Amino acid sequence: MSRTEKWIVPDWIYCKKFDAELDGFIKSLPDGRAAPLANRWQNNSGGAIDFGRRALEVSVLKAQIAERDSEPLHHDWTRVCELASKAQESLDQFVSYFTGCGEPSTNLLEPMLIQFLAQHEKLDVEVLKERARENAKVLMAARTLAREYTIYSKVKSSSLASNYQNPGNPRKLAFVEVMFEAWAALTGKLPSRSRTDGPFIRFLQAAWADLHLSDLNGEEDFATAITRVHKKLKNGDFSIDFDNLPLWHSD
Repeated sequence: MSRTEKWIVPDWIYCKKFDAELDGFIKSLPDGRAAPLANRWQNNSGGAIDFGRRALEVSVLKAQIAERDSEPLHHDWTRVCELASKAQESLDQFVSYFTGCGEPSTNLLEPMLIQFLAQHEKLDVEVLKERARENAKVLMAARTLAREYTIYSKVKSSSLASNYQNPGNPRKLAFVEVMFEAWAALTGKLPSRSRTDGPFIRFLQAAWADLHLSDLNGEEDFATAITRVHKKLKNGDFSIDFDNLPLWHSD
């Protein structure tokens, strides 16, 4: 079967006649697992294999969702940054038209607006002052808001772009998270922090081979994703229930 660039659930995922790489790896796991896993998988290798295939399916589905959700967000924030920057530039020019050089302020803008309004509207002086005061506040607030949106959206866009372009994000991170849960359910242990070798790496490689994914931009290097999942576990952004199978196993 040829390698692919797309995350697609394999057609054979529940075909028992198909000999998957992941099946062979699960069969090779030691029998002496700690309770309650002994009761969960002992004399039930078929159950463990079906669970592994379900993990593979879920990993693909979650990778698809992660990819779908992250890239449009990056594009949206890029557009917000572009529009906010244009708004900020226009507001700066508009305010500077009245205030001249220097940093504008409400107090500096207000008398200039009074003069402008007086030339175009026949209003009582106090009414002119009040309207100019309110207009000055609105213009200064809008200018500040446009500047804040420019800064925030630029940071947000850069952050999302970095995550999206970094190997393993967002697709691989989602894939590895599911495999963390599957590994814990199968072995009763967290994957080690090893980023280059070890049983969990071979577990990932077997799953990866079954998905027939191409090695795009170092995509097959799991180091970054493994480090990030461990960090999420430490920070409480991701959790694993060792006493129960993941919720997705029976969805």
